Amino acid sequence: MNLGAPSDRKDLNETPALFERRQIESRLRSLQKGLEDDRDHLHFTPANGAALRKLIASLRAGNLEVRRYEKEFMHAKAYIVSDSNRSHLEVSQQGIIAGSSNLTGTGLVRNLELNLGRFEGAITEQACEWFDELWDEAEPYDLAQLFQAVFDPLTPWGVFIRVLWQIYGAEVEDDEKADQNLPLTNFQKHVVARALRPIRETGGAIVADEVGLGKTFIAGEVLNRYSDRRQRALLICPASLRDSTWKTFIHNYQLFVECLSFEQLANDRQLSDKQRPDADAVHIQRPLDEYQLVIVDEAHNYRNPDPPTRAAALRTLPFGRRRDLLLLTATPVNNSLWDLYHLLRFFMRQDAHLADRGILSIRDRFDQAMRKDAASLSPDLLYPIVDATTVKRTRQFVKKHYVGDTILGPDGKPHEIVFPAPKAISVRYKLDDQLPGFFALLEEALDPDIDTALTFVRYAPDVFLLEGGDPDENAHSRALVGLVRSGLPKRFESSAFAFRKTVEKMVREHQVFLDALGSGQVVTTAFMREIAGDDDTVFEDLLDATEHSKDADLYDGVRLQAAVERDRDTLRDLASKADSITQNRDPKLALLIGELEEIAQQAKREAASTLAESEKRKVLVFTLFEDTQNRVTSLFRRQEAQGDVPRAATKG
Repeated sequence: MNLGAPSDRKDLNETPALFERRQIESRLRSLQKGLEDDRDHLHFTPANGAALRKLIASLRAGNLEVRRYEKEFMHAKAYIVSDSNRSHLEVSQQGIIAGSSNLTGTGLVRNLELNLGRFEGAITEQACEWFDELWDEAEPYDLAQLFQAVFDPLTPWGVFIRVLWQIYGAEVEDDEKADQNLPLTNFQKHVVARALRPIRETGGAIVADEVGLGKTFIAGEVLNRYSDRRQRALLICPASLRDSTWKTFIHNYQLFVECLSFEQLANDRQLSDKQRPDADAVHIQRPLDEYQLVIVDEAHNYRNPDPPTRAAALRTLPFGRRRDLLLLTATPVNNSLWDLYHLLRFFMRQDAHLADRGILSIRDRFDQAMRKDAASLSPDLLYPIVDATTVKRTRQFVKKHYVGDTILGPDGKPHEIVFPAPKAISVRYKLDDQLPGFFALLEEALDPDIDTALTFVRYAPDVFLLEGGDPDENAHSRALVGLVRSGLPKRFESSAFAFRKTVEKMVREHQVFLDALGSGQVVTTAFMREIAGDDDTVFEDLLDATEHSKDADLYDGVRLQAAVERDRDTLRDLASKADSITQNRDPKLALLIGELEEIAQQAKREAASTLAESEKRKVLVFTLFEDTQNRVTSLFRRQEAQGDVPRAATKG
């Protein structure tokens, strides 16, 4: 009795003959792939190479001939010992063995098979006639060409593509998965697949696409994947986004997620410091173990690991049962590469987490990168880490590699993705009338080649150590001084108000440094963050308890004090002069108001209805610093109350 597999013919209109032909072609493709897989898995040894070359030579010399029977499925397994001129062979030298053994190493050597042999001349003759009939109907098969591919030279491009496939091939299959109820573009679908890989492998991922490329939609699709598995998720974001962008998005696409602000996460009773008065606040509705995914929008707000509440709360979330973390930020690096490192540490707790990629210490890699000049930094140093954890795409990348990409519009029809070309208009203003000579003074204060310039020694006090300090720490201090020196002009470029706020803060911190020095301690920048986050603590108590200080006896205290006092006085003088640029006397703000008034008048002239005018009056103002944003926002509120400017929003 022969029990066969049932037919899988699904199309009832398909004739048995067509179905049989389709089945045979499928089996032939499977056979071809099996032969290629076996060939590709051969070990690269001298013995295997010699055997293959010998086989290829024999096939091409005509000593061996191979044909493939393609008319119908044939499952016969027979081994016939004979000759094309069978008359000269003795009967004992002819025979046929038929059974269950495949003509493979496993089938012939290792498997337990059943075979029967017959060596009678008449039976062997009949088997040979049967074979000859099939041979005549079979098609020549170039087995030599199949194996010759092993020795064909590989181009660098072919090797490169093969390496890419080995690393990213699994993602291609994920790319093909259709999005669910979210209208995603192809490049957004690819980001989803690209982000899910590090989440599976490392427990987290950073999506750092540029502003405007749809990180919200990408996060929404990742949320849907978890919802399909009935897994809970937490969404953490600034309160302003929670009550606007995310509230609308969650409602429109019916996403299943709890949304909390940064402050709510830090104050929740499951995560906050039990000594705090608001530790009993209930924001997370379920026990932490029930959440599988945590999404953090504007995640760069967590780049500083020292704040005792915000960062500590997020660090607590991944403890216990594994929780996946998805961080969204267009700016994973703001001040230095350490920003990226601290974000990665939220989900990669072990320094050797990427040892299988040849990175024995993640921190060492960042240390090496920070010691190098940015212009000479080799991509090989940090690329393996970034590739394993981060997705970042720019508008230029999308425009180049996703030409013609479409997205479903509100009308249900596909619309091509278009990035309008920005038309920048430069509008100039003068500050010389309000601040005569200020720029020359600022230039002198920041020029390290001038003796009276700011030394910023408060950020690098180890230059006054009586004995040599740690070279790595000195290098870090020099990098910090460089950032501070370059950051002040950027502050002033943003607004005189932002510059004054920053310099006033620096003056206060210089005074704190001097007070600590008077108490016999030299404190670090980390101590300043402790001061900022612990207003209720007595200064002396905090100074005694901090780990971020050294004994002043190790330093040339007289010279250190004189340098810091001089810097403090210079900064105080700069802040005092910048203070004369008030909100009413700021020419940059006045110019901005004038431009907004012109936009409002243009909208009124061109709009056909009140609603259209309202749409044309919308303005988005970008600022580099939050202090400038606060100043502009307060001005908008005052002007908007008077009805003089279009409705505007600011984004820092």
